[in-house]
Amino acid sequence: MTKKEYLSIGKIVGAHGLLGELKVESWCDSLKDFCSIKKMFTEINTSPLDILSMKFHKSHVLIKLRSINTRSEAETLRGKVLYAYKRDIPIKEDRYFIEDLIDCSVVNVDGSITYGVLKDVINTGSNDIYVIKDIEGKEYLVPIIPGTISKVDLEENCIYINPIRGIFDDN
Repeated sequence: MTKKEYLSIGKIVGAHGLLGELKVESWCDSLKDFCSIKKMFTEINTSPLDILSMKFHKSHVLIKLRSINTRSEAETLRGKVLYAYKRDIPIKEDRYFIEDLIDCSVVNVDGSITYGVLKDVINTGSNDIYVIKDIEGKEYLVPIIPGTISKVDLEENCIYINPIRGIFDDN
């Protein structure tokens, strides 16, 4: 299975100040992680943005680019998505990019039952919920709490789980 080289990491939501700083909504786990990324793009397969500085401002990141010097120039980028090379994005051990998990088979920990395919991940704040679709098109919502995930094998495109009783029909 081929995984994407780039990942969307945030969105330019406006301008800040008069000197052309960009106000960015980060989609990374933390603003610190976002600011550690040195090569960002507004379009895939183009030259990276020439970033002069990045800093936190409330729940956003302010980015100053060499080529943007006025508020009106910054406003022209409003709504643009920012991308980075996936390899440049910090990720902790035993954590995965959601897009790498989508379309993985979801299987019982012993491999005896395939429940379906992961179609979406819903973040509730306290834990994620996996949306799993079986071969008949029925969707199951599986809360991901400690002990639910046994193993993730991206090479096999498979997630091994210990499901909570009652989520899947006992046949």
